[in-house]
Amino acid sequence: MSKGLSNHTPIIFSFPQCPKPRSTFQFCEMWTKDKDFKDIVKHSLAQHQRGSSLKTLQHILSNLRHSFRQLNKNNKQKLEGISFRHNLCYNPTNQELLLKGASSRDHYISINQSAMLLVKQQSKAEWLGFGDECTRYDQRVEGFEVVLRVMTTFYKKLLGEMDHHITHVDQQIQLCLSFTDFDIKKVVFLIPNHKSPGPDGYNSAFYKACWEDIGPLVCSAIKEFFSGGHLPSFYRQTKLVLLPKVPNPQRAKDFRAISCCNLLMNAFHEFTRSSGLTVNLDKSNIVFGGDCLHIQQECLNITGFTEGQLPFRYLGMPITASRFTKEECSILVEKITPKVHISIGQYSVIWHVQFLSSIFILPQEVVNQVMKMCRNYLWGGSENYKKILYVAWDKICTPKKHRGLGVKNLRLWNMACIAKLLALEKATKSENKFKVYPRREYKVKEGYNWLLQEDGKPQWAKLVWSRISIPRHSFTVWFFIHNKLPQGPKTHEHLFFECIYARDIWQQFCAEWDIMLQLDGKGAFITSLIKLRTPRKMRGLIQAMVSAVIYHIWLARNRMIFKSTVYPAQEILKEIKSQLIQRVLQIHQNRKNYNACIDYLRKTQ
Repeated sequence: MSKGLSNHTPIIFSFPQCPKPRSTFQFCEMWTKDKDFKDIVKHSLAQHQRGSSLKTLQHILSNLRHSFRQLNKNNKQKLEGISFRHNLCYNPTNQELLLKGASSRDHYISINQSAMLLVKQQSKAEWLGFGDECTRYDQRVEGFEVVLRVMTTFYKKLLGEMDHHITHVDQQIQLCLSFTDFDIKKVVFLIPNHKSPGPDGYNSAFYKACWEDIGPLVCSAIKEFFSGGHLPSFYRQTKLVLLPKVPNPQRAKDFRAISCCNLLMNAFHEFTRSSGLTVNLDKSNIVFGGDCLHIQQECLNITGFTEGQLPFRYLGMPITASRFTKEECSILVEKITPKVHISIGQYSVIWHVQFLSSIFILPQEVVNQVMKMCRNYLWGGSENYKKILYVAWDKICTPKKHRGLGVKNLRLWNMACIAKLLALEKATKSENKFKVYPRREYKVKEGYNWLLQEDGKPQWAKLVWSRISIPRHSFTVWFFIHNKLPQGPKTHEHLFFECIYARDIWQQFCAEWDIMLQLDGKGAFITSLIKLRTPRKMRGLIQAMVSAVIYHIWLARNRMIFKSTVYPAQEILKEIKSQLIQRVLQIHQNRKNYNACIDYLRKTQ
């Protein structure tokens, strides 16, 4: 390390190279499709002298491993680019090129079929189809006494009481007969090809493919065992694979057998324990995913449930087998439509769409449709009638402290909520939390704000959204600050400050409550309101009073234009007092400054 880069003592790390364990042999069914497969088996059989059938079969199987590995190595070569395709286009009648193309096509089909056989063998499709069938993979490791007791109890229930019927002599003779070659072949061919092989790596597919050559030796070895009763150690080997079910296994019971039934039962018990819900037979259904008809009917008969279909609803939420489509999300549009019909112009109804968007990934078309509906109804429009948008929807979807109305952006909110589910899955699999907040738990609110990329906080935000302010007044002031109130040929400066009627209202308001405000323009007015020195407990009330004055000036303008009526400034101030007193009585009943606010409003009465 160069001098000056670090003042720490350098450390050298050495990592010993661990030897790679030798891979175990396992017979691949795709080798049986190779043209040299039977020749390899015949050549191995011819090299061994006949002796004990069991030992001869053992040596043959051991020597075949090297030959099969070499066969697999030769077949792993990639297909070379075939240059004759270009020549064939210009000379389609050339018989040599036609024969070469047919040979290459057959070679490709053969390799493709072999690859598919290998994939099927590795995927263990038979296990998924038939489930637990008492294989070594499914055996439970327990104490000897427990296994003995369980096995004895099972077969007692299976076989029932002792039958005292005596077999006939002919039946006894049949039972004592030796196994024939046909019996042995029948048993071997009944074993599916995808069943796991033994420690030697050979499954039933190997014996089926070369039964004409190796079948007599297998039958002779089995007969030799039943006649002599001796089984070499090579055939008695087995593999015991224990998979840990906990991160740090300490005891033997931490290595439990894998069972789909046990996994589902544990999931159901955990769900019942955490949610407190139990199975209601009258409300439960079974949804099948491509099983055979007789298996479906058997499940229905055992459980007593009725068959259900996807999609279905659980706790009001649609459950599907794949990602939501436009048709499946129609519930969102159906629920929000009647609510906006009875709440035209009130942006609070838009919050009803957030619950469904916090659980599922919504299609973009559905998100656009819901946002369009909310946008139209916010300005008093309808589904088919669109009014003028005074403020951009993106600005409305920003928080109140960042110049917006605090309406959630449905698309970004959906992304932030789904990220919560991803963070839970990440935290479950490891100790790491969500990448955006690596040192603490992920929160939807913080994720949403990060996606929103919000701007700085303006100083006037607290003036608009005071808790004491009446929501209608705050909404009008928000329009006033953004210069979006319809004013006709006049400007906001003239309407609220230069007009004699508005200036008279402001002067009486400031004189009655002893408030110093700059009325030379909107900018100076907002600056003076921000710098206004008032008691902390009265600050929210004064902000609400200023919002009420702006609202009533705007209301007086509309009355004069549409109704040709003008109220005196003193009447407007009395109406403001009355409304704010009712507002304080509504929200400040249990607060210490309740009496102080009422006295401040009534001090001039």
